[in-house]
Amino acid sequence: MQAHQDPALRLAVARGVALRAGWLLERAPAVDITGMTDPFTRPQLARLLDALDRDRIDGIAAMSRTDFSDRNGDYEDVLRRIHARRGFLALATTETDI
Repeated sequence: MQAHQDPALRLAVARGVALRAGWLLERAPAVDITGMTDPFTRPQLARLLDALDRDRIDGIAAMSRTDFSDRNGDYEDVLRRIHARRGFLALATTETDI
């Protein structure tokens, strides 16, 4: 997400998919304002991956894959990191819905 963008809509859509599935939500939503940078420089993504490592969360809900990256290789890397931690990624929309 870019610094000039408001994350409210994207968070609401992600929360909606989680609530419809009956998942408990973490109190603090994660929003990185660093743009499409290397996942290692995204503090909120790092926080979520750490929470997966510590079994504090089971997965991540997001509006779309572009919340992680619009580049295939970077997105696949994030998916590998989530799955390596026995986590899941639930996307609320397909890319064609955006």
